[in-house]
Amino acid sequence: AGGAAGGEGNKDPKQQLDLYLPQGRPRPPGGWPVVVFVHGGGWQRGDRRAAGHYLSARDANLFAWLALRVHTQCYGNIGASFARSGVACAVVSYRLSALRFPWVLVEILSSLLFNFGVLLAALLVLGAPLCRAAWLLTVLGSDAQLMNPNSTPFLQDSSTQTAIFS
Repeated sequence: AGGAAGGEGNKDPKQQLDLYLPQGRPRPPGGWPVVVFVHGGGWQRGDRRAAGHYLSARDANLFAWLALRVHTQCYGNIGASFARSGVACAVVSYRLSALRFPWVLVEILSSLLFNFGVLLAALLVLGAPLCRAAWLLTVLGSDAQLMNPNSTPFLQDSSTQTAIFS
């Protein structure tokens, strides 16, 4: 599975996502619940297709070399696992350090604005570091600009059930 954040035809590799949809199950009314998995790296390093951003450069290169040969994608395994359980999972990449607070969050969540049958009313944001979870919860819960229905169409429905897990 895979899709592009920011609209069809977007070639920026840091504005892409891999979308894992449940297979062999009827789509529920309104769509599947969705987990958005955000890779770690402090908004400055990492990628949705390469775990191990915390490794040394030498070890990270070895990990990437091995991953290419055995088709191992740690984060992809997370997406596939959720899909097998009947939950859609978007494993996203984001531009590194190009955006500042709060627009990194806008970029990540706007990647889901295309229609793949996901249900944004049941959204779980999952990420690596604990600080990211606290940051996302703070933004989703209190940032007036992000909660403005004219500025972020994915948060227009005030009944959105959002959870953060780290």
